[in-house]
Amino acid sequence: MIHVSLKPSIKPGRKPTEASRKKVYERYFVKLRKFATRRYATFDRWLLRRIYRARDRHFPPLTIISLPKSGSVYLQTALRRTLRIPMIKFDAGGTFDTSLRYFPLRQFAKGNALTRVHMLARPHLVQALRHSGILKIMVLIRDPRDAIISWSKHVDRNLTSRGITGAIIDVEMELPDDFADWTSHDRLRWQIKNTLPRFCEWIQGWVDLSADSDVQIEFFDFADMAGQEGAFVERVLRYFGIDYDPAWVIVPDAKPGRHNITSLQRSHLDPDLQALADSIIPTKLLQRFNWDKR
Repeated sequence: MIHVSLKPSIKPGRKPTEASRKKVYERYFVKLRKFATRRYATFDRWLLRRIYRARDRHFPPLTIISLPKSGSVYLQTALRRTLRIPMIKFDAGGTFDTSLRYFPLRQFAKGNALTRVHMLARPHLVQALRHSGILKIMVLIRDPRDAIISWSKHVDRNLTSRGITGAIIDVEMELPDDFADWTSHDRLRWQIKNTLPRFCEWIQGWVDLSADSDVQIEFFDFADMAGQEGAFVERVLRYFGIDYDPAWVIVPDAKPGRHNITSLQRSHLDPDLQALADSIIPTKLLQRFNWDKR
């Protein structure tokens, strides 16, 4: 056991000056920070084992990659309550693109944990997951014409609470400087023109990657979850090969807020915005997920 003195020491017989006292405390905090850094990983693993006991079983790592506004927070909450496991996020911003954090990924790959990320479809990231022992990925998607409505409302809320800076960080694009003064209808039009194509590219990227990957990639649609949440959670558990007791399944109440999975249909759109959204979705994407029949 390593012990760290809680009181910085100053040599006896000397009257400390402000400069010497400051130097002593700086050295002390450097020492304390190094100690905490060394011990944090061990303590973190111990804490996770104590709090999230995973029903005293070993479950594989549950990797959920989701399109924004596809009900992933709801699903994450349901799975964590059902299996009693923690969430470990290992995605990070890279120098050139999305990257991964090594130590959280290594801990996650041991199992008894869940991750939920909006990760881009990148072959090298999937390769890193495979070499970590992660061989199954679920990709949670939603008809982009529905997701864009929920996304626009999300950005509008942050625009109100965090200002234009928060909205720019959300959309990861330049926004007009007077964006906050626009009507919600005009802001939604902007989102359809600028963000909806990126949603489509995000989904298509995973479709393309799934066609030629050593990792199993399965798509799950938000539309299959809304209204039958318990059955959807059980489907996810079966996909990951988890032997579960149906009595374990716990799903949050569908209610307004972060856990709301009440579908926002395209009927909320004005006819002109609906036509604009319809024209942006590639036909092959509509047909791939039967969104052309809705």
